[in-house]
Amino acid sequence: MKRFLLATAGGLLVTGSALAADLYEPVLPIPAPPAAVAPPPALVPNWTGFYFGVNGGLGANRFELPFVSGAATGTPSLNMDRGIGGVQVGYSWQIRSNWIIGLETDFEVSDVQRVGEYVNIAGGGPLLTAGSNLQWFGTLRPRLGYAVTPAAFLYLTGGWAYGHSISSVTSVTGVSSFSHDISGWALGGFGLEYALTSQLSFKTEYIYLTSGATTIASGPAFSIDEKMIAHTLKAGLNLKLPPL
Repeated sequence: MKRFLLATAGGLLVTGSALAADLYEPVLPIPAPPAAVAPPPALVPNWTGFYFGVNGGLGANRFELPFVSGAATGTPSLNMDRGIGGVQVGYSWQIRSNWIIGLETDFEVSDVQRVGEYVNIAGGGPLLTAGSNLQWFGTLRPRLGYAVTPAAFLYLTGGWAYGHSISSVTSVTGVSSFSHDISGWALGGFGLEYALTSQLSFKTEYIYLTSGATTIASGPAFSIDEKMIAHTLKAGLNLKLPPL
């Protein structure tokens, strides 16, 4: 019994010492959670400045051919669509935060052509064989836009259109080939430009083009004119130059 009591007392002393050690053991501080990473600031481009870029798209053209042959008159047409591509350069001013005005010129190489097409008079047989090839064209246009978001603006545009075409006509008077310059006007139904970075932007636009009539063949009691109407839809990239 004496030995049992001594052993029990020794165990209680060891247990008490361990509990005391646990009670007085220093408590390490809990590390604070990492600070939240702030999101990058939203892109707020400044559209003011010079820019240049490239574009490509589709041109759907109609060459109207009003003619007079004796007492007969009519306006047959040639319809065609092909690819176009070119470059643009311009300058924009951003005013009153949301409004953007500017001036842009573009130059397009065209594959729009149709050669050797019979042109008919309503109610009659073939009058002639005609063909046209719009080799290149360009425009000079002001732009007026409004920023619908900080990174995108919609715009309207319109101005002068010019170009060069080669036409050929085989008629009762023989074969006539005519190379001539085109002058008319352009009207942009809509355009969108979207900033990808502070200097690079994506654009897409629709532009309607038309030219005045030009005589491409004539003879005794016979003449034929040519008038171009075109619808173009393009997309491209612009690079804004840093301020001087």
